[in-house]
Amino acid sequence: MIRSIALVILTTLLLWGGGYLYYIYYTKSYLIDKSTITNAIVVLTGGRQRINTGINLLKAGYAPILFISGVASPNQLRNFLSENHIKQDQVIYGLDASTTKENAVEVSEFVSNHGLSSLRLVTSSYHMPRALLEIQKLIPSNSGILVVPHPVFPEYENYPLLFKEYNKYLIVITLKFFK
Repeated sequence: MIRSIALVILTTLLLWGGGYLYYIYYTKSYLIDKSTITNAIVVLTGGRQRINTGINLLKAGYAPILFISGVASPNQLRNFLSENHIKQDQVIYGLDASTTKENAVEVSEFVSNHGLSSLRLVTSSYHMPRALLEIQKLIPSNSGILVVPHPVFPEYENYPLLFKEYNKYLIVITLKFFK
C-alpha cells in the first residue's frame, strides 16, 4: 500500500517536472506571425518591453488601434506614447484589469464593443499560454475572431517566474476540465 502511494507521488512529481520542462520549451518555441494584419493590437501590461512591442507593431501597420489592458496610470502612459509619436486617438486604455482573468474580460469587452474580427495579442512568451486560455474562455475559437499571438521574449530567463506561471497555467487547465 505504501509502495503504491509512493509510486503515485513519484509519478505525479515526474509528470509535473516534465511538464515544467516542456512548458519552458513551449514558451521559447513560438513563431511570430509577421504577415497577418489585424483589427487591433492588444497589449497586456506587465512590462515596458510589451508596450514597446505594441508601439512598434502599431507603427509598422499591423493594426490601426492599440488597446492596452491593465493600465494603472493612463497619464504616465499617455506621455510615453506621445514621446513615441503615437496619436492619442489610436490608443484605448483598459483600466480595470489587474489579473490575467480580468485582462481577458477587458479584451473580450473591447472586441465586442468595437466589433472586431481579429486581434494581435502581445504579452510575454511565458505568459502567453495562460493569457490565451483565459481569452479563449470568453472569445472561443469557433466565434470566428482571430487571435494572433505575438509573444515578447524576455532578455533573460527567470526560471522562478516561469515556474510560477507554469503552475498558474496548470490551475487554469485543471479548472477548465472541472467545469
